[in-house]
Amino acid sequence: MLLIIGTGHVFKIEEPIRFIIKNFWPDAVLVELDEKRYQAMDGTYEHPKDAKPIKIPRMVKRIGRNQDRTSAQFGAQTGFELLEACKTGEASGAEVILMDGDAVEFLVRMWNEMSFVEKLRWKFSGLKNSFTSKKSTEKSHENFAEQEKEHIEFLRRRYPTMMRILHDERNENMAKEIIKASEKHERMVAVVGDAHVLGLIELLPEDMDIRTIRLAEIRDEERISKIMADIWYDRFE
Repeated sequence: MLLIIGTGHVFKIEEPIRFIIKNFWPDAVLVELDEKRYQAMDGTYEHPKDAKPIKIPRMVKRIGRNQDRTSAQFGAQTGFELLEACKTGEASGAEVILMDGDAVEFLVRMWNEMSFVEKLRWKFSGLKNSFTSKKSTEKSHENFAEQEKEHIEFLRRRYPTMMRILHDERNENMAKEIIKASEKHERMVAVVGDAHVLGLIELLPEDMDIRTIRLAEIRDEERISKIMADIWYDRFE
């Protein structure tokens, strides 16, 4: 069985994530992180002294700044729910698998392979996001939940390189890690950004028992309370 939890990296949702993982009793917890990001968030990262510095484009750096600004509006830390998923998995005795590739390398390669038109659109979008309000972010996520497939296709038309590298390639990598983990684990939890959920499901074996908890459910107090209650009582069946 695989439970996929779709999260939002700018929201304060670590508490339900922690509860779900702890009470689902997984053998493995797979998380949309790479070792470098995990250590950076955990405060244990040490930059290799002999490592060649990576030149990160200014527009790529802006992504992180915009996410941090939006996270602060929601009283959260960017991606903290992913770190909490790892910590809860470790505390529960599950194998924790960091199943994403190097985020910086993905972003830099994306920028280098983008067309001139895509870069212009990206710059304009980045500038617009620098002034996005909390209310506007809420509305964007509501629209995504209601029209997910349409939103994904819109992004494919507008940012084909971004979707190929940041969405499709990463989905393929994460799906491979999940399939590999399923060879030795029967009960797994995968914690990923909500936009990856449907793409992952399409890449996984049809006979895999897959269940999902989406971001819209996590952020709805009534719905997440029912989900948490169901998970709690399932422990005793």
